[in-house]
Amino acid sequence: MKATKIGILIGLTAVAGYALLLAAYGAVVRWDGYSAERRTKAFLHQVQSQRDQAAARSIDASEHEPEWERRMAEIRRMGLRLAAYRQVSAEYDDGGYNTGHARLTWELDGRTLDTEAILTFGRGGKPRQVCAVTPAGRAPGSIPALAAWNRLMCGADF
Repeated sequence: MKATKIGILIGLTAVAGYALLLAAYGAVVRWDGYSAERRTKAFLHQVQSQRDQAAARSIDASEHEPEWERRMAEIRRMGLRLAAYRQVSAEYDDGGYNTGHARLTWELDGRTLDTEAILTFGRGGKPRQVCAVTPAGRAPGSIPALAAWNRLMCGADF
């Protein structure tokens, strides 16, 4: 009878330990998603505020910072400015938060332009790419300033 109680106690301890391990893992995983969203919002705020040095550091482009800043200034001369961002979300897939989406509102020569953005995240949840999808009904590259943003942030136009 005493052996049965010890067996039950060991079983309950194992189940409780496993539940605690799952809860801790879930908290760590969710924190990764929150971190990616928070870092992306900080990056977008820096772009919106035209703080190019800080923005370059946020996406880990600091080794290419002068070139990155020059290209951002060129994009602004083309008339494109980030006016607002919203619905920044990191999505869990394949064991981590590697991609996400956001809604971006641009000012382009006095007009507003709403786009969906596809996000990718790097190490530590840093934004790696913020790719603005060309609005429906427009051909990729038909908005030169948006195409320049995508070449800088994504390597190609969408």
